[in-house]
Amino acid sequence: MKARPDTRQIGIRLPVDVLKSVDQSAEENERDRTREITHALRQYYQQMEEKKEILNIIEALTEKVEALEKEVKEMKGSQQ
Repeated sequence: MKARPDTRQIGIRLPVDVLKSVDQSAEENERDRTREITHALRQYYQQMEEKKEILNIIEALTEKVEALEKEVKEMKGSQQ
């Protein structure tokens, strides 16, 4: 198989059970093994990026909630 100019050939070892899963998934998705592994890796890294974005949103919302809680406490304190 001729390598594409934007790819690089590597060798990896995988547990047999993982390789069986990859091959089964590749067959179901009508991809060869390389494309199936590439697809899985791209999905993984996309999910990691999405997870980072979600965690950043959660952090920002947590800070806003804490600020609002502090503001409510201050308002209650000034009413007494």
